[in-house]
Amino acid sequence: MDSGIKIDNAGTLNPYLLDTDIPDTLLEKLAVSAQAHIKGTPSGFSLSGFELVTERDEREFILRGNVSGLPADPVTDLEFHFSTVHPVELEEFFPRLESLALIGPLDVHGTVTGKDKKLYASDVRLKAEQTDLGLTVYVDLGLDPPRVYAVGDSTQFSTKLIAPEETAASDAPETDAETATDQPVVQPDPDQDAGDAFKAFTDAVGIQTDWIKRLDLYLNFSAQDARLGNYQVDSLLVTIDVRDGVFTLAEYEVVLDGRPVSLKAIVDSNPDPPAYWVAGDIEGDSIETLFNLEDNIFVGGQLHGNLNLFSEGDTLG
Repeated sequence: MDSGIKIDNAGTLNPYLLDTDIPDTLLEKLAVSAQAHIKGTPSGFSLSGFELVTERDEREFILRGNVSGLPADPVTDLEFHFSTVHPVELEEFFPRLESLALIGPLDVHGTVTGKDKKLYASDVRLKAEQTDLGLTVYVDLGLDPPRVYAVGDSTQFSTKLIAPEETAASDAPETDAETATDQPVVQPDPDQDAGDAFKAFTDAVGIQTDWIKRLDLYLNFSAQDARLGNYQVDSLLVTIDVRDGVFTLAEYEVVLDGRPVSLKAIVDSNPDPPAYWVAGDIEGDSIETLFNLEDNIFVGGQLHGNLNLFSEGDTLG
């Protein structure tokens, strides 16, 4: 089989006529254009000169390149480009990230190559308001769980790239009338032993460790001119390694107003209860800078110190 195929100006898709798990909102008003040169047999064929263009609601996604070894052992060499002027609701792709959105306008491009169940994404660049991020990612799908290796750098970075969607007043969580907080209140149980009490506390404040056993990840990220929430920092460096049920924050350093704040941590999810170790250093940061205080609550003053917190069995030290 050696032929060419082209689908152009296909109009829009009617999602209600398709038997698919893709959310209807992703298919409504979706225009598709595609073309490729097909060579081979049904049991093993390749696509060359492949190009797919989709457009919906001022969002455009382009995928082009070559794919061989289909369908059993694909080898890919592809370029992608995604752009939008609107926020991207992340729950459309990741249901657990409900109510979070990538703010627009947004532009992402890069290349993806793959062979022998290994994927390599290079020259990935994400540009958005206050963010210019480069990324290289390697994924080995032949392992269980898949091994992910990612290195990123940024000349300008903002965590406000991901923002919560506006919540209607009627949908806002109920708060305590006296404390005006929606944080969980942990009530001590005098009949509970120390191990169960420690696990109940970590569960209540959202420290879950089960996900660590399902992850194999190495991440290194550095940024200049970074904004973390309401903090403007001179630089940011993070190194994370997760494997065999152990989460290691090997390096986390931010420079606030020329002064470094560093942190290291280990969470071992294998014992019951899980084991924790956290250590950090603060070198001469001003109080108002470190705690992001405004309205001249503090004027001047500096902090110097270190932190070393660990758990051993049922004990915190």
